Amino acid sequence: PRVTGVQTCALPISRTVHSCASALLPTSPHAFPQPLLGPKRTQHHHQGKTASLVQKTSDGGARHPTTPAATMNIFRFAGDMSHVVSILVLLLRLRSSKSAVGISLKTQELFLIVFITRYLDLFTTFYSMYNSFMKVAYIASTAYIVYMIRFQEPYKSKYDPAQDSFLHLKFAVAPCLGLALFACLVKGEFSPVDILWTFSIFLEALAIVPQLFVLQRYREVENLTGHYVFFLGAYRFLYILNWVYRSYYEQFYRHNWLVYVSGAVQTALYVDFFYYYVISKYYGGKLTLPT
Repeated sequence: PRVTGVQTCALPISRTVHSCASALLPTSPHAFPQPLLGPKRTQHHHQGKTASLVQKTSDGGARHPTTPAATMNIFRFAGDMSHVVSILVLLLRLRSSKSAVGISLKTQELFLIVFITRYLDLFTTFYSMYNSFMKVAYIASTAYIVYMIRFQEPYKSKYDPAQDSFLHLKFAVAPCLGLALFACLVKGEFSPVDILWTFSIFLEALAIVPQLFVLQRYREVENLTGHYVFFLGAYRFLYILNWVYRSYYEQFYRHNWLVYVSGAVQTALYVDFFYYYVISKYYGGKLTLPT
């Protein structure tokens, strides 16, 4: 007689066992229910083994390559718009006054280095049209400002290098490159892209220093120049809020303490300027920095 699921017959024992196993066990592996897979541990643990798999995002965060790209939030968008406004205000300042007095060429050169070394992923990774457009716009606009001040008249003649005397290559570029090499060595990241990305994070924190030195020497800050520095500082502050927001609401967001510390240092450099800027706007007077 035939019993459901089991084949029994008067066969030798070995053939009977084989026949019973064939009847009980499905031949296709897809017939078995697949186990439920939880989150990959490599996304949250063993960071040393997966450091090279982490993708840096354009706003300074990080994510695992198998997770979705960062979504837009109000703080990131506001930060981007503040950055765009700062560049537009600076261009307006240069165009309207036909002069580069009070503007630091060295700060613009540092920002250009920051953008070029940070946005190398333009050639390797596509996130969105918005992301790519903003990266190209930052590089192109900053390069144009550098060109205006260094080569184009009348800006070249009305730029005072004696006031813009901060040794940016010696006291900004070189130390940040050394620090980036050390940080990547500690983290085990030896890719040139990782090293340059880390370098850009450190360098951006110091990029505003030459401009602050120039303002300190002139003391009285022209109106549009003050707006430019204010919006540039607001951009970094809003990005700090963006990182906090993402850490709470993005499941796969990875904390990057080097970015946090660099962002905090950069914002702290603006605090003194912010204070005098707000005071001047409140009382309706000129923005004058102390000696």
